Amino acid sequence: MKRVFWVNVNSSYKEVVDGSFLWAPKLGVRKDGITFKRPGWEQLKKVSPGDIVFMHRKQHIVGVATAASAMYDSEIPGTRKPTNPDYLGNKIDISIRLLQTPVSTEEFKDNFILNYNKQCTPLLFNKENNVTQSYLYEIPFAAAFYLSDALGSQFPASILSAIKNDD
Repeated sequence: MKRVFWVNVNSSYKEVVDGSFLWAPKLGVRKDGITFKRPGWEQLKKVSPGDIVFMHRKQHIVGVATAASAMYDSEIPGTRKPTNPDYLGNKIDISIRLLQTPVSTEEFKDNFILNYNKQCTPLLFNKENNVTQSYLYEIPFAAAFYLSDALGSQFPASILSAIKNDD
């Protein structure tokens, strides 16, 4: 069964759209040298070819993507400045369909929070009802249908057909 994800692409938007990929570091490094993992980065490990990814930027859904590859090891993208030359990450290739008119989260977040938020990993919306500042979230399969309705005719028909056949 396909999985459904939500990715925040605020500062990485151009990189994601131009390169058709999602990338996250394997580890972060604090100033004191201690390494850490973020839950939103770890979600990349769950993505498989054909999975659906809703792309979010500046409080709007701006596109819908499908995963074109499983996760693989990757050096830091050339668009970023590595603090460590051996900085490795995880990457997936995606096929993107940008929306002509981005859809504000204000249009659907109340019902999403009520019906789907507790099933998201990690939680998509925080206590203030804003999108949590993490990278990638797994959201419930049923939420894909809800979001497809919120996007209306902008939701790619081929993706809608694929999720209906996978339901």
